[in-house]
Amino acid sequence: MNVFRGLISAVAVALSAEVGAAVLETVNVPSAAMGREISVTVMLPDAYGRNPDVRYPVVYMLHGAGDNHTTFADEVGRKGVDEGGFIGVCPDGAGKSWWYDSPVNPKLKYETFVAKELVAWVDSRYRTRANKEGRAITGGSMGGHGACWLGFRHQGTFGAIGNIYGGVDVRRHKNSWKVWGLLDCLGDYEANKDVWTRHMCVTEAAKLRNGDVNLLTVVGTGDFFLEDNRQLHRILTENKVAHLHLEIRGEDDRRSCHTHPFRKKAAAIVFRYFRNYFTTGRAGLE
Repeated sequence: MNVFRGLISAVAVALSAEVGAAVLETVNVPSAAMGREISVTVMLPDAYGRNPDVRYPVVYMLHGAGDNHTTFADEVGRKGVDEGGFIGVCPDGAGKSWWYDSPVNPKLKYETFVAKELVAWVDSRYRTRANKEGRAITGGSMGGHGACWLGFRHQGTFGAIGNIYGGVDVRRHKNSWKVWGLLDCLGDYEANKDVWTRHMCVTEAAKLRNGDVNLLTVVGTGDFFLEDNRQLHRILTENKVAHLHLEIRGEDDRRSCHTHPFRKKAAAIVFRYFRNYFTTGRAGLE
């Protein structure tokens, strides 16, 4: 196992007033679990530099398949950071890691990295509210799956979850397994059916009891993951686990609801949900 030494380099970029005054830092965070450094974009609210005695909540933002750590560092993310008064942390998930500790690929330990190594690293270097009441996690598609997977399994770390059209049960999407990278994460399906089942968010959801999590799902009515998220909603409802499930009517094209523009609209709603949680201790959209 490699041990990383030396200073972590960071490049801070002050944004123009047109898109908000948030500050972006690109950092390389060591992962002992994977024996290498992972690129992470950190977004600091404008107030962070002006108020040295204030500690800030943190939102971990997980990108989708094929994207990278810059995905959430857009105008919506920067605005959410400034208006919500929280730090945004956007790790790189190697394109298609699905944020798993892969049972077949020892090079993929992204659950350990995000939920343990990254959280500890961020809390040691920034003025954070270092408890579950000061942490939330969100993401879109693969990242929505990751937010649920990590949020359900690490309830003592993340206090609120924002699922944006997450792939919470990918077993029904056989024709996409290869292109989405799932075979590299979970192995051949026929030979590893039990492994696949154990690694579905809906399986973890069935273990939850009321009060375990604060969850908001946002999905479009034309999304190819719509039924997956409705399944998650049914499981939680049947088990009387309080949560919010929001469906937004989209256009006829199924992909119109699984795009970056839709994700940005949904992210604004999720950030409002988190802002309420951080300020009142109650998750909601009031």
